[in-house]
Amino acid sequence: MHIRLEQKQTLQLAMTKDLRQAIELLQFSTVELQEFVRAKVEENPFIEWNEPPSTYRSTELSTHDVITATAYEEKDLYDVLIEQLAIFSLSDEDRKVVEYIIYSLEEDGYLRTERKDIIRHLHILPEQFDRALHIVHQLEPIGVGATSLVDCLLIQAKHLAPHDELLHQLIENHLVEIGYGETEQIAKQLQTSIEAVEEKMEWIKHNLHPKPANHLAKKETVYIEPDIIVEHDEALGEWVVHLNDDYVSKLTFNDDAILMQTNEKEVQTYVQRYRSKFNWLMASLEKRRVTLLNIMYVIIQKQQHVFHKGLTYVEPLTLRTVADKIAMHESTVSRATANKFIQTPIGTFALRDLFSTALPTVTGKTLSQKHIKEKVRTWIQEEDKKHPLSDQDITEMLQEEGVMISRRTIAKYRKQLQIAPSTKRKQKE
Repeated sequence: MHIRLEQKQTLQLAMTKDLRQAIELLQFSTVELQEFVRAKVEENPFIEWNEPPSTYRSTELSTHDVITATAYEEKDLYDVLIEQLAIFSLSDEDRKVVEYIIYSLEEDGYLRTERKDIIRHLHILPEQFDRALHIVHQLEPIGVGATSLVDCLLIQAKHLAPHDELLHQLIENHLVEIGYGETEQIAKQLQTSIEAVEEKMEWIKHNLHPKPANHLAKKETVYIEPDIIVEHDEALGEWVVHLNDDYVSKLTFNDDAILMQTNEKEVQTYVQRYRSKFNWLMASLEKRRVTLLNIMYVIIQKQQHVFHKGLTYVEPLTLRTVADKIAMHESTVSRATANKFIQTPIGTFALRDLFSTALPTVTGKTLSQKHIKEKVRTWIQEEDKKHPLSDQDITEMLQEEGVMISRRTIAKYRKQLQIAPSTKRKQKE
């Protein structure tokens, strides 16, 4: 063996502070970017900026979620749960106990009032309380009425996988070990394979929610600044894109006063350092602007029907497709489109809503997942509530239209849309 010294020349991209900040600028929303610019102005004594007032403001809810928005504005967790009691045949006394438990829930859906305190307050027998709590555990979202995290996950697991004893044992007796990833120890105690334990852990991660009622909790109205504004120019007959960053053009660098007073090299060096910082800021902001506009031009070419008719008409479009069109890396497009909102004639919604993967049809044509989801949402909204559509019904309806899809996929889409199964939506005749 011979040891020798060799010189090798390689080229590496160093992640400098400036480069890291330039990448971060792509991810910033309009509000975050304005805060960033404000901080840079405060750091640089030569930047002049008349900060403009906010112009575009809209609520956080998109047009295609009008029904959900109405539900959020008018109903909270308690309203949703009380309404579901109509499907149960309850005596007046039992209903009173169930309603008391519902109104005792905290906004995340947990019951933290002691069992004995409710029994004593209502002057009821323990079995009456248990019977009422069992009713609450059957209400959507499944998991409300739980008294602990273990209880919450176990209620959901028994609802979704009633015969999976290994899953139930893992949640009931080994949740702490699951948190520490002690799969080997768990497998040994339960006399099963590590693979079986890991499979159940993955299932828990993807199917159970520690706070299932959070999305129904009452929220204050949150306002957002759209990052991109799309308008239709009737004269030109085309869509026009603006970025909500007019304040950038109002940034100027003013060193005239100090340079007129002195020619000292030390002062000039001091000024030049801040001029370089300003030039970097303006170049980075321009790079962000050009990147977003290039992405939007591709999106507009593909998704014009959306701006006329709504998100039901989203065409299949992926981040990779856009990246290839504008000759950029997919990760750049991902950063640029994250946390961005777009204001259009049909409403304001997340920019990512305009991306969707494709589903094949028997004719060879492809449809977007979002298109299918919106179709499912519409069919369920218009269904006969006394004979609601099952997942299999919807699957068959889509298959009749040539969409190659499984019942399991429809069930997944329905859950993502936060729509209860047909058995829970059925109203009495």
